[in-house]
Amino acid sequence: MTRTGAAPDDEPPVTPLTGLRPWLGRTGRVLTSPARRCMRPGGDVEAGLRSWDLGAWTGRALAELDRDDLLAWRTDPTFDGHGGESLVAVHARVAGLLELARRRGARGRGDPRRGSSRQRSCAP
Repeated sequence: MTRTGAAPDDEPPVTPLTGLRPWLGRTGRVLTSPARRCMRPGGDVEAGLRSWDLGAWTGRALAELDRDDLLAWRTDPTFDGHGGESLVAVHARVAGLLELARRRGARGRGDPRRGSSRQRSCAP
């Protein structure tokens, strides 16, 4: 979530994550997005949790963007005219990460990259 009327750019964290202990599972590990706003001490960066790549729109005010492109982006999940990822591509990326976590969790190990599906993440 961005604090401006713009396609999100990488912002610093607003507040620290607190009260996570009940959600961390056996390992106590947290997976985070590589986005600066999600960086937390002790968090393990997972590239698959990166922000939606909005290409040339990143950091630009929505009012600056072409209305027809915005309409296409909102109505066509395959739209990638901004030069970044389509919604379909984002879904495929996240689905792949969740499937990996599920398969590794089924093997009974500790974190999604090695095991538990009980991990929590910070993703923009």
